[in-house]
Amino acid sequence: MRKWIFIFFFTLTSLVAVLFSGATDHLTDKMKGLKASAVVLEQNEAIVKDYNELKAAIQNNSITKIYFGADINLSSGIQIPTGRVPFTVSGKDLETNEIHTLTETGSSTSTSGTIYLTNNSSTKQITMEDMSIVGKNYYGTVYVSSVAKGVNVTYNNVNYHGPQLIWNTAGTLELTGNTSIEIGQFVSGSASAEELGEVGGISFGGNIQINHTSASSNSVVWYGEDSSTRNFFTVQDGAKVSITANGNGVFYRSGSNPINVTIGKKATFHLETKNYIYRNNPGNDFFVDEGADVSLSQTNSTNHLLQLNGTLKVSRDASFSAMKKGGSGQLIQFGSGGNLVVDDPAYFLLYNDTASKTISYSSGSGTFNLVGGVINYWNKAGQADTIGNPTHSYSRDDETNVAIGLTTNGTTTTIDSSNVPVSKEEFNVSQLKVLSIGNLFLEADSMNDNQNVLTGQTARGASVQVNYVENEEEIQLSGTADDNGNFEIKIPKGFIKPYTKVVITATTDYYISKMTIIGVEDVSPPAGTAIPQVVDIGDTLSTDPYDYVQDIKDKSDGTLGEGVTATLIQIPNTDTFGLKKAFVTLHDLALNETQVEVPVFVKDSDTVVQKNIALRANSFIVNETEVNGKSNLELEQLIKEKSGAVGYDIFAGADISDEIEVESFDLKEVPGEYTATLELRGVTKTITIEVFSRSVKFDEVSPNMDFKTAQITGEKEILKRDEKTWKITVVDTREKGANWVVSAAVTKPLTSIQNQNHILKNAFIFINEKGEKVILDETPYPVFQHETINAEPVPVDWEENRGILVEANTASVYADEDYQGKIAWTLQDAP
Repeated sequence: MRKWIFIFFFTLTSLVAVLFSGATDHLTDKMKGLKASAVVLEQNEAIVKDYNELKAAIQNNSITKIYFGADINLSSGIQIPTGRVPFTVSGKDLETNEIHTLTETGSSTSTSGTIYLTNNSSTKQITMEDMSIVGKNYYGTVYVSSVAKGVNVTYNNVNYHGPQLIWNTAGTLELTGNTSIEIGQFVSGSASAEELGEVGGISFGGNIQINHTSASSNSVVWYGEDSSTRNFFTVQDGAKVSITANGNGVFYRSGSNPINVTIGKKATFHLETKNYIYRNNPGNDFFVDEGADVSLSQTNSTNHLLQLNGTLKVSRDASFSAMKKGGSGQLIQFGSGGNLVVDDPAYFLLYNDTASKTISYSSGSGTFNLVGGVINYWNKAGQADTIGNPTHSYSRDDETNVAIGLTTNGTTTTIDSSNVPVSKEEFNVSQLKVLSIGNLFLEADSMNDNQNVLTGQTARGASVQVNYVENEEEIQLSGTADDNGNFEIKIPKGFIKPYTKVVITATTDYYISKMTIIGVEDVSPPAGTAIPQVVDIGDTLSTDPYDYVQDIKDKSDGTLGEGVTATLIQIPNTDTFGLKKAFVTLHDLALNETQVEVPVFVKDSDTVVQKNIALRANSFIVNETEVNGKSNLELEQLIKEKSGAVGYDIFAGADISDEIEVESFDLKEVPGEYTATLELRGVTKTITIEVFSRSVKFDEVSPNMDFKTAQITGEKEILKRDEKTWKITVVDTREKGANWVVSAAVTKPLTSIQNQNHILKNAFIFINEKGEKVILDETPYPVFQHETINAEPVPVDWEENRGILVEANTASVYADEDYQGKIAWTLQDAP
């Protein structure tokens, strides 16, 4: 594990000079030699910044990881010592993460101008990584002598420009990470463009791009210079390799060991060449593993594209295309016993538009075992969009794979086995120009009515067609899969209705297609428009949910799954004024649900409702002191506050009281009655305003007040008030907290109306809240007191057995006579 701390290095001589000088002002100058680093290296690591440091590190057997701290010129060779343990050279700067460049500036023709290994006992791995290389030497940046056998050299995340990457004829080359290589002359004095490498085998991992210049008279790779090598070309599982071979072919082989090509699972290998793949000797096997994607393209060449003595095998779900356009020579030339095995691929294509045979044999014969969803045969060439229907096409009604086995020498054909009708005359290999076989992979992603695109995966570059019916109209859409096989097709109206059956067909060149059908899932809730309700206080609201919601719609309308149900789940109380809400739930057959909020406005007699705008304001009274001295703007604000003005947009369910304006008013500082008109979005309401001065006064006093009839028993009886005839109210317009008292004085005792001489003295009494009795006479006596809260009328009243009553000895009362007296009421402020 690497640790990161700060370490400071300084020279001893500088420090001594400071100590002996005694002059502190020299300290700054002397400390200019101070260096700082944030990196602590492990014991097996080193940072190098020039050729000499690089050489020392490579030749130090205790160092296994070397980092560049600067760009470095390889001005001369560096010999890797015998017995050197495996090591890695990285161009990545540990402090800055910069990727440095190694530039070859020494000899262009001598092996001793490289990083070279002449013999070895333990050096089996050399790694160059995370760097750019500007090459010059004929033998490459790393040279491994044929004496040093079994050495693997790895280039990982390397960008190389030069005449040749490597010489390792008795070993192997591995290219990994994101590595790009261009073979050519890029600096003065460079060797001419040679091969990518002279090796015994190549393995590819990661994302690799190789460009071999047309100026080279050499092939991309030279194999077989050492008889011990296996001569392999392997693209590892999942790797992506692209090669442009514009020189003299792809593979050149010395010796007797043929080249084997393996393309791993789900790997990608694209090759474009203007010449042969096998330059001088046929290859052995060419295997394409499951799910791999291979394309081989040759243009205007007079040579064969592929020469194989072994088997060309394309596995299940793989894609393979080999195309020869222009020139002459066969697309594939097999040697005796060469076989073609196509085992249920996603896509397989052989295409040859030259006059030469598509497949031939240099000698002998071989077998073809062809298995796929469909097999198409053309005896003519042409572009995919113009070639027309296959000369012969083979498929099965039960949609299982077609299987054809045959033997051929390129001239004659024998059908060995088949599960479809086919003859040697139909499937004549000597006349073959285009052969397509496929069981195209197609997987559509699930679709719902909330998606505006349809997505899925199929073969790279395949055409995708989508068909469905909506509202009795047939809809057809199309798209193309990208280089990774993904497709995305936009839906014109933004969605496809649920319960719709969607037919998706993927088609590659030369009539290989696959169809699938998916259904659109219903995930979108229905929608509806609220119908605002306006009712008076106390009105009863409807219990029918369809009275609250209109324009109910769902994406399923017009399909087998249409149908929306409305349910009223809540209605408000209408006993009080205001903007309230009702709630209705809408749900479709898939139980997608939405809740509609319905504004319910409960109005009163002070409310005006027009065009779904409600404006409410009350008439009010105001003391003249609250009006005095105010500007018009202040009076408008007073009117809005005192009137309790509120406004609502009923449709929106919003309080818009802040938009209320006072349109006009005639309010003055003088007591009297005035008007004001308020306005809200074109709705107006006129109110009255009463201006008064501060006072306390009787508001209402009944002129005649009765007591209930007494029964003559000969005993004293207390007569209760006939309350319906008693009404005394007081209005106090003074400030809150003021006090007032009502007093009563008897100005005439109870006297018989029929006989003025019949008088009931001391009959008027007052009983207080404690039950204490006082006989009323001509002197005013307090009978009611109150502390003012507001200017509303206050009733002067008592409990039934309290207050002013009549107490009389019924023995003194004459039967059939009515008695009448007088009480004077006095109102006073009280402290």
